[in-house]
Amino acid sequence: MDNIVEVLQEAASIMVLGMTMVFIFLTLLVFVVKTMSKLVGPAPVEPQTSPTNSQKITKAPSADNVDPNVVAAISVAVHKYRTAASQ
Repeated sequence: MDNIVEVLQEAASIMVLGMTMVFIFLTLLVFVVKTMSKLVGPAPVEPQTSPTNSQKITKAPSADNVDPNVVAAISVAVHKYRTAASQ
């Protein structure tokens, strides 16, 4: 019975030591990150630019121009996916 008590005491002391080391490391990490952010400063904000001719915004194709075979294939795929997902 004494052996179990000794093992549990040793386990508890190792656990407390480990938790203390992690706490110290995380506290140190917080201070280092805060110090670095004060030294470096905020990140520069890039100005937003309007799209140029090379970056033309294109419209999605209207539903009238879509091939009926493509619509049928997509419908079948969605139906198969939904029936497979519900099983």
